Amino acid sequence: AAAGLWCMSWARHLSLAIRLHKALSAVPAIQVVSMAVAYTAWIRLRGTGVHALWLEVVQILASSLFKGALFLSLLILAKGWSIVRWSLGPAEWRTLVLSGSWFVVATFTYQLFDGLFFFMWILVYIVILRLVFASVSYNQQFLALQRGLVREQGLAGEEACIDEKLHMYRCLRLALVSYILLQVLLQVLNYFQTFGGNSAWIDIVIQELLDLVLAASVGFVFRSRWHTGPQQSRWRRAAVQADANGRPLPAAGSERAEADIVVVMHPTGELLAQGLLDPAAVWKCLSV
Repeated sequence: AAAGLWCMSWARHLSLAIRLHKALSAVPAIQVVSMAVAYTAWIRLRGTGVHALWLEVVQILASSLFKGALFLSLLILAKGWSIVRWSLGPAEWRTLVLSGSWFVVATFTYQLFDGLFFFMWILVYIVILRLVFASVSYNQQFLALQRGLVREQGLAGEEACIDEKLHMYRCLRLALVSYILLQVLLQVLNYFQTFGGNSAWIDIVIQELLDLVLAASVGFVFRSRWHTGPQQSRWRRAAVQADANGRPLPAAGSERAEADIVVVMHPTGELLAQGLLDPAAVWKCLSV
C-alpha cells in the first residue's frame, strides 16, 4: 500500500522534475520483495516445521538490500541531488554506491552469522550517518546563505522556496535523530534480554516498524508537490476569503504588493472608459 501511495504521489505531477522520486521508488519496491520472501519463509516453516537454509539466506539478503537502499536514499537526499543541485560529480556517485554496497554487505554478514561481524556493521553504520549529517549541515548552511542574498533582492518567491527546502532538511535531521535514539533504546532492551525466549519476534517487528516509519516520514517530507509560493499576508488572506464568500474586498492599504508588475489606471483613462471625456479632445491636449 505504501509503495502504491508513493508512486501515485509523483505520477500526478509528471510535468514536474520527478526523477528523484522515480529513483526513490526502488526503496518500497525492494521492501515489497523482502516482505514477500519473509512471508514465504514463514509459510514454509509453519507447514514443515523446519527452516529452509537457502530460503533463510534469501530472506536475509532481501532484508539487507532494503536497508541498503533505504540508507542510500538518505545519502542521496542529504547530498541534495535534484533538490539543491541538478547533478552530482563522479566522485560523489562513487562514494554513494560504495557506501550503500558496504552497508548491504555489513548488514548481510551481521544477520547471517548472528552478530559475529557486529563491529564491522557498526563502523559502516557510523560512517554512513556521518556522511548524511555532514551533507545535511552543508546544504543547510548553503541554503541559509542563499536565503540572505535573495532576501536582500526582495525576491519573495525564491525566498519561500529556500525556506521550504530548509524545512525539509530540518525534518530529515529530526527523523534521523529520532530513528537513532529508538535504535539505541532497542539495543539496550536486547542487551537485558527483554525480548528473549518466546518474545524474540517482538524485536524483529519493532526493527521493521522503525524502518517503515523512517521511510514513510522521509518520503512524506520529500514528496512531489506543487510549490505553494510565498506566504500570503493577513490582508491578502482576508481579501481572498472575502472574495470567495462574495463580499466586497477591503480597501487597498499601504502594504507592498507581491506582484512583479503593478498596473496603475490613470484618472483620465477611467473617465474615457466611462464616456465622460471626448477622446479627440484628450488627444489634442496630449499632442500639445
